[in-house]
Amino acid sequence: MALFQARSRSGIKGAQLADAIRDHISAWLLKDMPGSLVTVVSVSLTLDAQNATVWMRVFPIEKANKTVLELNKSARRYERQLLHVLRRRAVPALRFTLDTNPEDSLHLDELLNQG
Repeated sequence: MALFQARSRSGIKGAQLADAIRDHISAWLLKDMPGSLVTVVSVSLTLDAQNATVWMRVFPIEKANKTVLELNKSARRYERQLLHVLRRRAVPALRFTLDTNPEDSLHLDELLNQG
């Protein structure tokens, strides 16, 4: 799910590009992250499609921060893979970020149950 609908040079709309990035990265992470379950929730693009934030959830939670650091260190490798599979001149620079909404809601539920 992208934050906007914009045309890129290749004719792929922003939402389609974001969905393609999400799908490919999800498939790669299944292979690249043994011992962790990494789910790509969404990809948001800047208006100029130069940068993309990959929102994800990691289980077990204890490995989340380490996983994000590893993925951000290897972001260039995923960008090169995207160049190849999407057949584009350029792809957005990737930044991996944890989607913490479910954890926030669980914490809120715990607080409500205590009171």
